[in-house]
Amino acid sequence: MTTQKTRDEARPATLERRSFSLSRAAEYFDPGELEKLTGQPRRDFGKVVLKELLDNALDAAEAAGRVPQVEIEVHCADGFLTLAVSDNGKGLYPEQVKKLLDFDIRTSDKAVYKTPTRGAQGNALKTILGMPHALGVDAPVFIEAHGFRHRLRAYDVPGGVVKTEYDTTPASRQVGTHVEVTLSDLHVSSGYWAQAFALFNPHAAVKISDSGAGGEHAHPGGETARIYERRADFPSAWRKFLPTDLPSAWWFKPGDFEALVHAHIAHD
Repeated sequence: MTTQKTRDEARPATLERRSFSLSRAAEYFDPGELEKLTGQPRRDFGKVVLKELLDNALDAAEAAGRVPQVEIEVHCADGFLTLAVSDNGKGLYPEQVKKLLDFDIRTSDKAVYKTPTRGAQGNALKTILGMPHALGVDAPVFIEAHGFRHRLRAYDVPGGVVKTEYDTTPASRQVGTHVEVTLSDLHVSSGYWAQAFALFNPHAAVKISDSGAGGEHAHPGGETARIYERRADFPSAWRKFLPTDLPSAWWFKPGDFEALVHAHIAHD
C-alpha cells in the first residue's frame, strides 16, 4: 500500500519563482544596447566618443560666450586607444560630475528645450562612461575641471547590477573641462574629424595632437600636431544660434511646453 510519504517523494520538484528588480542602467554597459542608444555599430564607438566630446566642448565654450578653443589628444599604444578633448568653457562642477554616475536619471540642459542645438537626449556622457567596460577595457574615465581631477569608473556585474567608483584629486586646470577616455584599439581617423570639425565651425580654434593612432595625419609610431586657426570672429562676424539664445515658442508643441514647465517646477 502506498503511503502519503511515498506519494510526496514521487512528486517532481517545483521551482518557486522570485521577482527580481533589474536595473535598466545596465543597458549602458552592453555593446548591443549601446549600439541602439548611439545609433552606431560598436566598431565606430571611438568615433562616437570623439564626436560627443567635441560637441560638448563647443557647446561649453559658446554657452560661456567665449571664442571656442578645442584641443584633441589621441594616443594609441599596447592595444588601447585614448581620446581626450579639452575646452575653454565654464567647466563642469564637482556636483555635475557626480551626477554622471547616476544611471537612473538623465541630466541635461537641452532635453526639455526645443532648439536647433546639438544633442537633446541627455545620455551622451553616460554612454561614454559605459563604453570602456562594454569593449572589455578596465579603465576609468577622467574629467578635469575647477581644480579637480575626477576618476570615474562604472561597470555592471551579472544580474544587471551597476557598480560605480569615484574619487578625486587636486589638478591645475581652472578653465574649461578636460575629458579622457580609454577604449580598445579602434580605428579613428582623428585628423579627419579635427579637419571636419574646424571646417564646419569656423569660429573655433582646433588643435590636435595625434600619437601613433593611425589617423590620416599621424605618422606611424610618431606624433604629429596640427592647428586649425579660427577663420571668423565670434560672435560678431559669424552668428549662429547659441545654447544661451531664447528659443521660439513656435518650436514647442503643447506637450513639449508642458514638460518644460513641469521640469522647472520639479527642479525648484
